[in-house]
Amino acid sequence: MSPGADPLARLEGGCLCGALRYRLACDAVLCVYCCHCRDCQRLSSSAFSVSLVLPAAAFMLLQGDPKSIARRADSGREVRGFFCGDCGTRLFDRVIGQPEIMVVKAATLDDTAWLRPVAQFWTGRKQAWVTLPQDQLVDARQPDNFAEVIALYRARHGGSDAGS
Repeated sequence: MSPGADPLARLEGGCLCGALRYRLACDAVLCVYCCHCRDCQRLSSSAFSVSLVLPAAAFMLLQGDPKSIARRADSGREVRGFFCGDCGTRLFDRVIGQPEIMVVKAATLDDTAWLRPVAQFWTGRKQAWVTLPQDQLVDARQPDNFAEVIALYRARHGGSDAGS
């Protein structure tokens, strides 16, 4: 199937083994960003992770029961990460004290071709060989809130690419 051929594929995802499946509400994505913190490097086994922020009410678990672990992020915030207990795929994070939003790990979507990050966080910890895009917000740490990132995402994408 070609990328974008099935609009629902853009809105569904899951773990590597298929035990966990989820769906996002249409046009729910508030922003897409890359994070270069050491936690994301370790958890993604890469130089950075790509994440999307959305209202918690826009996320629906379709199948399975994720395991979770709490950790203290570099920002000092307590984050609960949710993952598949069978294959270990990390699907999403919830920031303790911010129940209205969640952070979905974008690589777990069935269709990732539409993803267009607008920001780069924790660039003070990025790998030296990573070149940052010139047209994105760059923060050596991360912003206290996502208002500026959401505004930029909406300006560039008319709200959300997921439903278009």
